[in-house]
Amino acid sequence: METQTTRGLTIGLCGEVVLDAGVTRGVDVFGIDHPLGAVAPLLREADARLCDLAGAPGAHPSGVEVIRRAGFEAVSVANDHALDRGTGGLVETLAALDAAGVGHGGAGADLAAAERPVRLLRSGWRLSVLTFATHPAAWAAGPTTPGIRYVPLDTPGRARACVAVAAERGEADLLIVSLHAGQPFQDGPSPALRVFARALVEAGADVVWGHGARVTQGVEWFRGRPVLYDTGSLLD
Repeated sequence: METQTTRGLTIGLCGEVVLDAGVTRGVDVFGIDHPLGAVAPLLREADARLCDLAGAPGAHPSGVEVIRRAGFEAVSVANDHALDRGTGGLVETLAALDAAGVGHGGAGADLAAAERPVRLLRSGWRLSVLTFATHPAAWAAGPTTPGIRYVPLDTPGRARACVAVAAERGEADLLIVSLHAGQPFQDGPSPALRVFARALVEAGADVVWGHGARVTQGVEWFRGRPVLYDTGSLLD
């Protein structure tokens, strides 16, 4: 399939959105637009909006609605909060996202679902998002068990991720790799993370979109492609 890209594409790539009890209490008091209402107009200037959804907010009726009302079409759910309420909480949240029409990648009811890319068509561009998390290993999805798309930073893990990127390359005009990595409040990416991210670009990623450290880190241009090592937290 071929598509024509007639103009540039603006993507809003946001860091972690933590929909915990504090946020939902704020919604109860101030309304559904309170948590992200101030930034929603800016987000809507983009052609597509993505964030890292940390936690399992499916149990609260306003949890996913906060995301949808802010304009997010898709979220990454491969992170170290995805199973905070166990596999049941993860499955419940994914169902809530589906019901709200919000795409998700990086976690699922089994490994095949966790590996499924998010694909969007925006302004004539085919946009694909592949999502990985480098921890925790204990939450990795299995052939028949829920979990995240776990890929360690070591050489075998890097090779698996690069194979997936190369396979998706032909399906997208713009290929974004969402990577949940790093330690909380770490000032910059580790050497192993830099090697991993550069390998993803070499395999075909147009953008590496990092999150997980909860603070913003450096941006590197590698072979003409942006590597956002960490986009921090949007809501926490």
